[in-house]
Amino acid sequence: ATTTTTTGAVSNQKRHTRSESKGSLSSYSLFGSGEKITKDQQHKERMIGIFADTNVAINDGTRLSSSFHFDYDYKDDAFKTYCKVFYAKAFRNLRKLWMPDDNSEEEYAESLSKCIRWYAEGGKSGSDFCKTEDDRYVVKELRSNSERQTILEFLPNYFSYMHDAYTSNKPTFLIRILGLYKIAIKHGTVERKKTMVVMENLFYNRTVSKIFDLKGATRSRYADKDKVQLDQNMIEFTSQEPLYLRPHTKAALHQAILNDTTFLSNLNIMDYSLLLGINTTNGKLYIGIIDFIRTFTWDKKVEMWFKRYALIGNKTSGPPGFGNKNNGPTVVSPAEYKERFVLAMSKYFLVVPDKWTATSQLGNVTKI
Repeated sequence: ATTTTTTGAVSNQKRHTRSESKGSLSSYSLFGSGEKITKDQQHKERMIGIFADTNVAINDGTRLSSSFHFDYDYKDDAFKTYCKVFYAKAFRNLRKLWMPDDNSEEEYAESLSKCIRWYAEGGKSGSDFCKTEDDRYVVKELRSNSERQTILEFLPNYFSYMHDAYTSNKPTFLIRILGLYKIAIKHGTVERKKTMVVMENLFYNRTVSKIFDLKGATRSRYADKDKVQLDQNMIEFTSQEPLYLRPHTKAALHQAILNDTTFLSNLNIMDYSLLLGINTTNGKLYIGIIDFIRTFTWDKKVEMWFKRYALIGNKTSGPPGFGNKNNGPTVVSPAEYKERFVLAMSKYFLVVPDKWTATSQLGNVTKI
């Protein structure tokens, strides 16, 4: 198998689409009318200016709210729209690294203007999801106040980490976050407000026949065959069809996972997943680390404490090669989560021995 390891491969899409519907909140809130923006070309140009650069003329409804974020108001006879663009310049700088084409900012705004609601499998937050019609981006609602606060505190570190990874050619699997917006739309007496994060779609323009959401734990981590597969499914699958990588590819994969988990653990972040797409026809693997905006808060500590003590005296044998440790509670500290995650991923992806592989590394397997 071969892996595709783009820096910050995306994003927070868990999972398969079950059904879609037109007219998502993203289209309404970001572009006022809810229709494709060709109806109001002048409004489109103003919005493209906002998403593309913070150095636009501050007039009409646009106003800077701080040195990092700014606000935009727009209204017509039917709608009143508000959008706060968080860390506008920092996000633009990252997008320029990832999408260096001259028209990339306009294309980004154009994509966001045409969204469809996406019913994503696997998520437990109850958040709304949208995908752009061109399938490039996933838009996720941040529903809780703690989640919104966490990402605001997390993003400055993320900007620095991703910029360093890209410019220094350091391997990373963290998904690419391209923007964060607080949006509101009022139509008559009805008003809707949401905070949405825009992420790259890991599987854009790629064919995958199997998708796994992996956390490195096995307890309660089994899904039906028609769903996104989990860790126990992965163990079952690889027992029949092992995922072999060349030594240099396995080393790069391990280094990327180690880099990312060390970064997240140092920020007290846990509960992230490795999203894996497999093209069983050509053996290509597409990998991204997703869902990394949950910190180790007091509720997680209580949950960890309860599950640990509830499991005392109820030890069961784990899957082959994992032992009891990974069959314990799914909620652990960030440091423990990192250790378990790195160990599990190293076992999910196996190295293909070649003639240069030392016997000491292969145990009882002889050189080829």
